[in-house]
Order: sequence, then C-alpha cells, then structure tokens
Amino acid sequence: MSRHLPFEDWIFADEALPENDLRELQRHLRDCAECRSIDQRWQAARQSLREAGMQTPAPGFTTRWKAMATRRLKTPGPAQAWIFLAATGLGSLVMAALLAVQTSAEGFSLTGVFSRSSTAVAGTLRDWANASNALGMVFRIVSRSIPPAWYLIAVFFLSVLGILGLLWFVRKTREGKK
Repeated sequence: MSRHLPFEDWIFADEALPENDLRELQRHLRDCAECRSIDQRWQAARQSLREAGMQTPAPGFTTRWKAMATRRLKTPGPAQAWIFLAATGLGSLVMAALLAVQTSAEGFSLTGVFSRSSTAVAGTLRDWANASNALGMVFRIVSRSIPPAWYLIAVFFLSVLGILGLLWFVRKTREGKK
C-alpha cells in the first residue's frame, strides 16, 4: 500500500477535513516533497478556476448546439449497426438451418434444391395426417412445403440487406461527422 494514499485523497477532498486529519496532512506535507508538490499544483489549479470566472458562450452557440444535437440524433449509432447486423445474420442462420433440415430429410442434391415436384402439397397433407411427433411433423411440413431454393434466396437476400445496411450506416456516420 502506498504511503501517500490517505494524504492524496485528503489533498483532493472537497469537504473540510476533521482537525486530526488536517494536522496529520500538514505534518505529511512538511515531510513529503511529492505530496507537497501535488498539493501546491492542486491549490494553484483551484485558484485559477476561481479567478477565471464564468464564461459566456459565443453568439449563436445555442443554435449551433441544437443543430449539432439534431444531426447526431439523425445519425445512427454503433449500437444500431450491431443490432441490424445481428438481425440479418440471425435471419441468415435460421434460413440456413431450415435448408439443412429440409435437405437432410430428403437427401441433398443441387438439382433437388432448385426443382421441386408438384406432389409437395399432397405430401405435406399426407404428413400432416400421419404425423405422430409434433416436432417431426413440423420438420416434415417445412421440408415439403418450402422449396430449398427459397432458403438460399432468403439467405442471399438477408446477406445483401446486411451489407447494404452497413454501407448506409457508414455513409450516415460520415455525414454526421461533417
């Protein structure tokens, strides 16, 4: 523990110190050049602040400040960009997971991804009637109802949307700094 610790705190204290602490601080300042220097500089800084007085803002300050605040409110912040990126990324992951469920249920082939038979609706109705497991039923319905190409299109769309959103965010941020 530093031998200066309570004394440094006492030097910067705003409230008046109890008489015992004040005597101890003065004794330490006589013996310690480092703390004495800190105390002298702090007292000089406080005196400068008292002498400086209150400054009045330049004409038009309020108008400029309000304009700057309005501009900042219109400029998206980093949190908005992260939320947007997380939402589009999560959407892409969900679409990719659904595509994986569908292709694993029926076996994967590239031609099967882009072409579906016309019996999908009939198969969906058959699965609905014969399903014994609710989760299995949902997976079978999803796998037969939605063509796999739609998942790929959705993942692509969400990815493009995420990139465009980030580009927009960068542009708006740069505009806000001007």
